[in-house]
Formats: sequence, C-alpha cells, structure tokens
Amino acid sequence: MIDAFARALGLGDAQLEASRRSLAEVGNLSSASVLFLLEEALVQAPGTRGVLFAVGPGVTAECVLLEWR
Repeated sequence: MIDAFARALGLGDAQLEASRRSLAEVGNLSSASVLFLLEEALVQAPGTRGVLFAVGPGVTAECVLLEWR
C-alpha cells in the first residue's frame, strides 16, 4: 500500500522512511498508524508541508494535509 501512495503522489524513499520504519518495527497498526506517527511528525521545521495518511480495513482511509508553523 505504501508503494501505491508513493507512485500516486510522486514521493521518494526519504519521504516515506518513517512509514516504512514504523511498519518494520511495530507492524501494521491499520488506521492507528496515524496516531503512532503523529508524535514524530510534530517536530518538523516551520513551513514544512506533509501528508499524514492511514488505510484501515475495508474502505476506511484517513488523510490529512499538514503545514507546520
């Protein structure tokens, strides 16, 4: 699923490193992945933009556009 988002959004390996690391370290948390990675995402420099997304069972998906200030 991460690869599909990478292709669709034109993201590189560095931009998905936290997601891949989370999957390797704690496994698939489904939609709760957003909450697990949110703490790490909050320490970005002002002006940084990002997308936080998670895909759960069935057709559940959460997607948030972020901009740090």
